[in-house]
Amino acid sequence: MKNAKYYISCAVTLTCQGDKKYARYLDEEPDRDKDNEHYQVAQWKYKKAKEMLKKLDNEFNISLKHGALKKLIKKARENGKKEFSEIQKYVKNKLKENGMF
Repeated sequence: MKNAKYYISCAVTLTCQGDKKYARYLDEEPDRDKDNEHYQVAQWKYKKAKEMLKKLDNEFNISLKHGALKKLIKKARENGKKEFSEIQKYVKNKLKENGMF
């Protein structure tokens, strides 16, 4: 059985990957064409991340919204965390501090 940290790690990784694809889309498409491949991939990754958070809520009763997760990821990046594993540890520690685990 997968534990709650697995779902958080997946959601963080998918969100970070989606952010990179979305940034590339913004660089390549000044007219914001939604048919761009990078935009489509970013949206798919965000959707998967939201599914992971929904599973987290359903199986472990831990409610975490995608917007709140994105804010934690942004804070981690502001604190110098660049690798997925560093960001995941930061997010997990912050959630632990807030009593979610």
